[in-house]
Amino acid sequence: MAIITFKIDLDSTKLTPAYNNAIVSFSAIPQNSIYCIITIFGKEYKIYPDSNGVFWYDFRFLFSKLINDDKWSDKVAPSLTEEVYLDDDLFLEIPIKYEIFSDPTTSDIVNKTVDVIKSVIDYKSELLNNELTKITPFDKVSVFKGYPFDVSFWADVTAPDYTVTKVAEVTGVAATKGVNRLFLEIASGPTQLLPTVGVKHGGDTIEWDVKEYDCEGIYLKWYVREGGWAYWLFNQKHKETIRGKSVGELYNDFENVTDIISPKVSMGKERGVRVKLHATGIEQFEIDIISTIITSPKVLLYEPESQQWLEVECMTTSMVVNNYELLKFNTSIDIDIPQTQMLL
Repeated sequence: MAIITFKIDLDSTKLTPAYNNAIVSFSAIPQNSIYCIITIFGKEYKIYPDSNGVFWYDFRFLFSKLINDDKWSDKVAPSLTEEVYLDDDLFLEIPIKYEIFSDPTTSDIVNKTVDVIKSVIDYKSELLNNELTKITPFDKVSVFKGYPFDVSFWADVTAPDYTVTKVAEVTGVAATKGVNRLFLEIASGPTQLLPTVGVKHGGDTIEWDVKEYDCEGIYLKWYVREGGWAYWLFNQKHKETIRGKSVGELYNDFENVTDIISPKVSMGKERGVRVKLHATGIEQFEIDIISTIITSPKVLLYEPESQQWLEVECMTTSMVVNNYELLKFNTSIDIDIPQTQMLL
């Protein structure tokens, strides 16, 4: 019987971001292994050791594929009856079986489990697997009355006795192991929030300071790289530009030069709308929030009448986020509304 030892392993005291490197390195003693089969959700992946008998594997591409089969969609529909909602699209508990073979009929097995969340974090950062951990990465948030808004957190324990502070302190709130979302506003109507909102359980507490606005405008939400969603209500005044673009041409030069009418035939045009949105008089913490839209893989525009979200594309690629000359910021972003194709 061989002893399997890990030189590099996924840390169970931390959450594993699906889009960062997730490298493991392990070997068996005695070092006579010929290959290893890694099994995840019934699928097998065979790897081979290096010349020193050490196995290396990076789970990043596998984890990111497994956790994002919904293509960044948001399926959570809040109501007035609940405080906290589990978002099972943001978390996946992945069982991993390592089976090392010393010959085709002899093997040793190690089973492990890793908690993976749909995120990517910066170098030297980490997401601790505490009883409670912030997923929404901001310490202070701006909330717009009457528009849906939530903050996300990690709960390590499924229990019915969480305490939520929002409009008031509410005890006996149920939460489930995984990424949970605390909705501070929903589309049904505004609430009067406390200056600080948060969640408590056991000895852990997480909090967000809140700045509230009561206004109208153009509302966007987008997926932030650390996990969860960010929101902003841009000014009602905006600029729209109609854009046309060819979808392609066919070669049609089959006549003599004296007879040809056109050497190419158009396959059609696309009609798109580019909208420039503005945010004025915002504070440093607010520009830090808005700037995360630049690197978001999913941006959605809120339609108040239907209370539905329409996917758009953020075209802005840079934004000033620190200016020593200003106490407040004015910024703008460009978004493209989905295009309509007109075939000719």
